[in-house]
Amino acid sequence: MPPRSVHPATWLAAAVTLWLVALALELTRAGLGASLAEHEGRAIVQAFVVGSTLALAIALPSAVLAYPLARVVPVPWLVGLALVSPLARAHGVLALGTSPGLGASVLAGMGEAVPIAAAFVALVLRTRPLAWLEAAADLGASPWARFRQVEWPSVRIGVGVAAAWVGLRSLGDVVGPEVAGGGKVYGPGLLLRDAIGFDGAPGRAAVLVLVQLAVGLLLAWWATGREGVVVSVRRERGHLGVGRGLLVAALAGVLLSAVSIGGLLPALEPGWGRADGLLLERLPTTFGLAAITAGLAAVAALMAADPRAPSRATRALLFLPLALPPSVIGLGTLAVAANHGLGPSHALTVIALAPWSIALGFTTGWLMRGRVPARLLEAAADLGAGRRQRFARIRLPLAQPAAVAAAALAFAWVLADRAITGFTTPPGGGTVASGLAAIVHAGEWATAVRWSLLLALVPLGLAASAVVLGRRSTP
Repeated sequence: MPPRSVHPATWLAAAVTLWLVALALELTRAGLGASLAEHEGRAIVQAFVVGSTLALAIALPSAVLAYPLARVVPVPWLVGLALVSPLARAHGVLALGTSPGLGASVLAGMGEAVPIAAAFVALVLRTRPLAWLEAAADLGASPWARFRQVEWPSVRIGVGVAAAWVGLRSLGDVVGPEVAGGGKVYGPGLLLRDAIGFDGAPGRAAVLVLVQLAVGLLLAWWATGREGVVVSVRRERGHLGVGRGLLVAALAGVLLSAVSIGGLLPALEPGWGRADGLLLERLPTTFGLAAITAGLAAVAALMAADPRAPSRATRALLFLPLALPPSVIGLGTLAVAANHGLGPSHALTVIALAPWSIALGFTTGWLMRGRVPARLLEAAADLGAGRRQRFARIRLPLAQPAAVAAAALAFAWVLADRAITGFTTPPGGGTVASGLAAIVHAGEWATAVRWSLLLALVPLGLAASAVVLGRRSTP
């Protein structure tokens, strides 16, 4: 038996907790003693009603469609669909002729939520008990009985994490309500961003931050409460059939995921202007920040891919960064840096992006930790293998898919993010997504469509390449 030690994720949780405490203190210290006007209280209640409605309208269908989509669509395609720029989705929904409002915000949000929920479930499906499913099928069990009795104990972890992730993401979303909502959908994310960045309302900001963190902690505690059944690491080769109902549900999920991208195609105008050149100059910075963030996510995934489950408190704390909207993270990080005489920089941007990337990497690795059997590590330890040998020869090869998936998710997320990088990058040195937002506000619609499609097609192109390479390497 290998000697018991502190779970690697505990150190990540400690670092993330310190960061959250520093950020929360900075965002609330000016408003804890401030009075809250009556109209501000009504605005907070109304924002959470609107935000909760939006989150439920996005999270519930996403959770329902996650399993069918995960069974039918390869994981790289799910990742590619999930990581299309939120700004591109919002523009695509409006380009379809949809009126700005709650419906357009839901449609734009589901374009991201449905595939990412399916991606989380697909990661869990890679550790489901295939031998049990085959035996149940041989004994004549129906597909529904096999799902309910065998698959669901494992799949429910992915569904719960996906629902909590999508709910928190939707509750704090800024881009969808602002662009697709057209100012008619004013949720907590927008209200908090405006309270900190534009209105100078510290009392309102303090209340919103504390409520968001409380809601996030409750959802994180609920989502990470189950450890599930982890018994398989074999690759599925399609011998378990996919019924017609699953195919229909998966098709609905694909349409919801891709409809906003299709809205951009008719508005595409060929050409090249000065704005295109300015965005092109931001590509090296964007790719550099994305690569560093992807590395952090991969490390977090490897640390989480431990057959020993970390404590529930550790799992919840590592999930908690999702409770704060990215724009608020950017503003808060910049404020903390300013108190220490620091200004916007690429190093500050990496610090601001780190908690989200760690949360993403940890979640991915934790969902796939069943690929590293505890008995194999114990046997290696009994044979005299040291900790480094066990990591290099067993954990690293088996956890590699989790690390690659986490890195891909983080890379494409930074490629599309403007909420954090718009505040923390130095003037003139921002990312493509933050520059694209400025171009939209300047009225350069043709350029915005071209680059929105680029941000949409790059993840899909990488996904297609991964699928092709995976098929070629499969014996």
